[in-house]
Amino acid sequence: VNASYVAYGHSLVCDPWGTIVAQLDEKEGVIVTDIDLNDLDKYRGQIPILAGRRTDLYRTERLR
Repeated sequence: VNASYVAYGHSLVCDPWGTIVAQLDEKEGVIVTDIDLNDLDKYRGQIPILAGRRTDLYRTERLR
């Protein structure tokens, strides 16, 4: 295939703060890494996005 551009790899897995957990080079490859789901509460506590909700203006519901 002759493309008019060069696409590079360097796929990676990072945490919410941008720390690289695993990274590939420019060649084809697959990343398999463990993600500690117990850290979710810690990260969510450090990103207070839900603190700014205006439930007086709108409501949120879970889709079933």
